[in-house]
Amino acid sequence: MEISVILLIVISGSAVVLSILSYNSLQKIRTDLKTAQKEMIDLRNHVNLSIKELSIKTSVSCSDEKKGFTTEMSVGEVLEKHPAAKNILTMFHLGACSSCSVTDDHNFGEAIKEYDIDREAILNALNGLLEGSNPAFS
Repeated sequence: MEISVILLIVISGSAVVLSILSYNSLQKIRTDLKTAQKEMIDLRNHVNLSIKELSIKTSVSCSDEKKGFTTEMSVGEVLEKHPAAKNILTMFHLGACSSCSVTDDHNFGEAIKEYDIDREAILNALNGLLEGSNPAFS
C-alpha cells in the first residue's frame, strides 16, 4: 500500500507541476494576444489616418482641377487645361499670330493686358469650355 500512496503522490505532484506550466503558458499566450491586438488596432488607426490624408490631398487636387481658368495661370497651363483652349485664344488673337511674342511660360493675365484683350470675355469663353456652355469650341 505504501507504494501505491507514493505513486499517487508522485502522479498528483506531476499533475500539479503540469497544471502550473500550462497556466504559465496560457498567461504568456494571453499576453502575446493582447500585444498583437494592440498592434493591430494601432495599424488600423494608422491606415485609417493615411486614407483620410490621402482623400484630403486627392480632394484638394481634384478641386484644383475643377477650378476654372484664371489670370494667375501661365499660357501653357491655359492650353493644357482644355484641348479647345487654343481655339479660344486664337479667336481673341492671342498667341496665334506670327508676330505674337506670347510663350507658354508667359503669365496669362499679363498677356491679355499687353494685348488689350477683354479679361472677362476671354475668361468667360474659356470657362465656358469647362462648363460645357461653349459647345462651338468644345
